[in-house]
Amino acid sequence: MRVNRVKNTVSVLMIITILSQVIAFIRESVFAYYFGTSVSADAFVMANQIPITLFAIISSAINTVMLPLYTEKKENYGIHTAKSFLKTAMFMFILLCIIFIVLAEFFSVQIVKLFAPSFNGEIFQMTLQFTKILFPSIIGTVLINVFAICYNSDDNFFYPSVSALSQNILIILIMVLSANVMGIKAVVWGTIWGIIINLLLLVLPRREVFLEKIMFEQAWDDLRKVLYKVIPVAVGVGIAEINRIIDRAIASGLNSGSITALNYANKLSVVFSALILSAVSTVSFKKFSEAYMKKKFKKRFEDLIDYSLLLIAILLPITIGVIILRKELIQIAFGRGAFDLDSVIRTSNIFFYTALGIVFIAVREILSKYFYSSGNTKTPMVNAVFGIVINIILNLFLSKFMGASGLALATTISNITVCILLFISIKKYENYFSFFRLWTSLLKLILASLGMLVVLMMINSIVSISSNVFKILLNLFTGIVIYTVFLIIMDYKLLKRLFQLMFK
Repeated sequence: MRVNRVKNTVSVLMIITILSQVIAFIRESVFAYYFGTSVSADAFVMANQIPITLFAIISSAINTVMLPLYTEKKENYGIHTAKSFLKTAMFMFILLCIIFIVLAEFFSVQIVKLFAPSFNGEIFQMTLQFTKILFPSIIGTVLINVFAICYNSDDNFFYPSVSALSQNILIILIMVLSANVMGIKAVVWGTIWGIIINLLLLVLPRREVFLEKIMFEQAWDDLRKVLYKVIPVAVGVGIAEINRIIDRAIASGLNSGSITALNYANKLSVVFSALILSAVSTVSFKKFSEAYMKKKFKKRFEDLIDYSLLLIAILLPITIGVIILRKELIQIAFGRGAFDLDSVIRTSNIFFYTALGIVFIAVREILSKYFYSSGNTKTPMVNAVFGIVINIILNLFLSKFMGASGLALATTISNITVCILLFISIKKYENYFSFFRLWTSLLKLILASLGMLVVLMMINSIVSISSNVFKILLNLFTGIVIYTVFLIIMDYKLLKRLFQLMFK
């Protein structure tokens, strides 16, 4: 029991996440080595995103609605009823996916033209071919999300995180072994097989779910509950995906390689935000849902403050560090093979603006989970709509002057806007609770980060280091020490509380 408790602490999950992001980073680095910012790379990036975008609504339904419902059934009616509900829902989702896939395959030409209106000739044909191959993979992705609910509901966050590593490892191996022979198709088929292996690793230990009966008499009632709660999520996600379509449509009309450069910058930003977000989001959503079910509303609100501060405390100094060392990071991450100096400069310029949004992406996720845990999917949707409208307007305006960097800046401004709106909404709904502890602690974290920034800038101006790796390591260890010292001086209790959350 103690081993299981240790495995599922935020700190251990964070280590797994770091390992996962390192492997994802290696995957992107290998991809950059073989394909750089070429036409074929743009075709794959676009084709890979189309199925994810079109089926994001189903994924959002599973991630935001299914866990609270599954937990409720397990607590009130027993594990067998909960697993029957999960099996019934799984088959409904598969049926829905098959209908969507058939329609998507039939209208694939129109879909690719919608996503990439400026693609034509060879790049259009490549994107169309890859999209058709990747469409069926969404069934595997949906099933992975469903079975992850089983594990998370039992407080087993460890195994799904470890299982997900297999997907990227297999993609890397297939690229290394066959990229020279198969070209970009090696990544396409690597993606398919990676999803299959990940799914098998999750299904086999929980295959008893398939032994439960499908409750057709209960299925319609459950479906109505899911649809009622997921419709606002679907609207929000749908608008968000329209925004992404506009993003890529605009990027497809920019200089060759803009889509891939923007993708590299976004992926690197995700690496840093996911270092802590994945672990905290997984654990906090479960805790928010349990506290709401048990009517422990004050504890739920205090958990929100704690986990928000934990995210900010870790990601704020990381954001400062990656902005200072963005060129060195891009060079180390992708600067080899077909990824030349021009690609490094273009990607690092875009990365500057995506990195500004690292903290806000994470906080937005936690705030949304807070609402979802109580079944309130409408509030995040309404606030997201405002942010997305701003994003679309800024995309169209900033891209004319800044190119792909303008798209990145627009997304960051949108995330900042949504964070502010979500905080205002929580204040409105939870007006009997105080945000005083959050704001005072946040001020201390900002001051500690600014102190770290000043010291690092002084060191980098005085000390000249030719090795990118050594320069990053020096800044990393110096930054950790300076940031920790500032927090100890300003609020030792805050630092102690953050460490407790890490190992709780």
